[in-house]
Amino acid sequence: ACTRLKTLNVALIGPPGSGKGSYGKLLAKSLPRATLITASDVIRGHNLAANQANATPNQPPNSSTNNEEQLRAMASGSLLSDTFVSEVILKYMLRLQDESANRRTKTIPGSAIHIFDGFPRTMGQIQAMNETWPMHLQIQKAVSLEVPRTVCEMKLLGRRECQSCGKAVNIANVNNIDGFVLPPSLCGCIRPSYTQRDDDNPAVIQNRLDVFDRQTAPILDHYDSKDAGGTALLRFAPYRGYDDLARFQTALQHWLGVQVGGKDSTVT
Repeated sequence: ACTRLKTLNVALIGPPGSGKGSYGKLLAKSLPRATLITASDVIRGHNLAANQANATPNQPPNSSTNNEEQLRAMASGSLLSDTFVSEVILKYMLRLQDESANRRTKTIPGSAIHIFDGFPRTMGQIQAMNETWPMHLQIQKAVSLEVPRTVCEMKLLGRRECQSCGKAVNIANVNNIDGFVLPPSLCGCIRPSYTQRDDDNPAVIQNRLDVFDRQTAPILDHYDSKDAGGTALLRFAPYRGYDDLARFQTALQHWLGVQVGGKDSTVT
């Protein structure tokens, strides 16, 4: 018989500019049998598949359809329908579950930890998840990256891409703002040529942060409430950015009850 490990479903929550996406990738590599589920990537994949499925010989796939409007909504910080997002993520999780079952062996029971980046973003999405998702796929815990708004604004405004080497860099110099020390992260090119994303402008950034404060932040209260178990929320402040990764891993190790550090790690 196949030996099953307990599956932990954890939401990684943080305001735009907190480094949430990068932390998710790093944690997925260090936590045992972890899989990162990035909501924006899942929705993009869903939209692309739907667009291609609706194409005809006389009407090839068209990126200017509603799919593109949804992508623009995400880029501007606007949120999509809670029902739509929940359904798309659930469909992906069920497919992931089937794929995991197909390659499962007696000693490797698939992912033991699912890290969700970008879901849930609203209490409506939590309600949809609780009402329609199988219990074993529902998100039981949440990790909050506690980064001040001023720091997030600086990091978002500082994002650049080097046209010389193609690397993402950040020219912002956060020097002891509310205890945060985050120096610029540059590529090292002798003659760098930096470009900035269209949506990294003050108006869009303010809107994205406002949306987070208004609709996403209450999720933290939910996971911190007695109804959610009282220990379902971990708050972590990365004062030194990625230099605090080891400290973050240690905190997660004790909170989740896992041994961090490789594919042979265990979940208890």
